[in-house]
Amino acid sequence: MTQSQKLIQLLEKQVLPDTQDHLDYLFELVATKKADQEEIDELKEIQDMRTEFKTMLDDIESGDMDQEEIEELVCEIEEMLKANKELGD
Repeated sequence: MTQSQKLIQLLEKQVLPDTQDHLDYLFELVATKKADQEEIDELKEIQDMRTEFKTMLDDIESGDMDQEEIEELVCEIEEMLKANKELGD
């Protein structure tokens, strides 16, 4: 598996679904009027992140992202997922 394929898989199988789950949770808080300003701000940030992740996918698939950037992103995402897993344990 190439680094490009690995990044696509990480984004499609883990990052975007996790991001969407978190967005759904925040939208539910907003809809039930249980969200405070911090959560409303977080909602906006997560929406921006989701857009950035989707743009990354487009860039990878169109060949607009260089190999060095792809490798850096794979490392960053793997570290982020590892840290999140450790927090959950």
